[in-house]
Amino acid sequence: MKENKQHNIFRVMVFASFDAKGIVHDYVLSYLHKMSALCNKIVFIADNETTEEQKLKLSGLVDYMQFEKHGEYDFGSYKRGFIWLKKQDWFDKIDEIVFCNDSCFSVGEFKPVFDVMNDRKCDFWGMTENADHKKHLQSFFWVFKKNVFNNEVFERFINSIKHEDNFMDIVLNYEVPLTEYLEQKGFVSDAYIKGIYSPHQYPVTTLRKKMPLIKKKAFCVAEKILDSYSLEGIIDLFREIKKVSPDDYADIVNYFDQKPLHIIIRYVFKRNLYRIRRFLFQKKITRKGNLIVKICKIPVYYRKEKS
Repeated sequence: MKENKQHNIFRVMVFASFDAKGIVHDYVLSYLHKMSALCNKIVFIADNETTEEQKLKLSGLVDYMQFEKHGEYDFGSYKRGFIWLKKQDWFDKIDEIVFCNDSCFSVGEFKPVFDVMNDRKCDFWGMTENADHKKHLQSFFWVFKKNVFNNEVFERFINSIKHEDNFMDIVLNYEVPLTEYLEQKGFVSDAYIKGIYSPHQYPVTTLRKKMPLIKKKAFCVAEKILDSYSLEGIIDLFREIKKVSPDDYADIVNYFDQKPLHIIIRYVFKRNLYRIRRFLFQKKITRKGNLIVKICKIPVYYRKEKS
């Protein structure tokens, strides 16, 4: 059992992972190593199969690993990790459960964040909050305290997770409503970075606020949704990462398997291509559910949500 000396808190992490090639990347190992200093147990659940060679990378680092295609995205992995935890004879000892995933690179250390959040009066918290659709804590990093995860309303929510046809359905059915759902049951939420930030669009800002995570989407590389890129400039982002942690900088460069200059060129090309496409044609669903279609930024179609 790993020893977590931080305020004598027995903390467990459920880490959700997916890689189409079944690779356990160096940035994931770095993330797990950092969190192992704060967690007594680490549960690693992957939504893919892999080889014995890749599993060996996790040996001695995680307490349980599962590689199985389930098609329920990160929430399906969170569910499977929680179900496994419930079966362990030491489950009652757990004070906090962390749900996090491999959609982020870790940059810097997590301990300062936990030191801050341990002093705040809340029942569950996240790294950031978001206002898309409605205000909520974002699911790439959640922490739930005992009174939350021991409550039947939490378990009911976790057990309701099922296969959805696309990622956005996962967001709308699970990520967005969970904060409000728990708050309505009387639990208090909080965010490490207060105020509404999209961490993939403002990674330099969040790094300077000491958030130790950067969304992979910020680099706009191999992403289907091209409006997820950093709005603060890729060069500034690389500079900030290197200043905070040269080792994490190396992991990020290794992940993309390209020199930083090549990543920057590809980022700029994709970003500008997206802007051109968005200028020529834009189809958008507003927060109120109304549909707007624009051509060359001129609205040509509007459909109001049915009441």
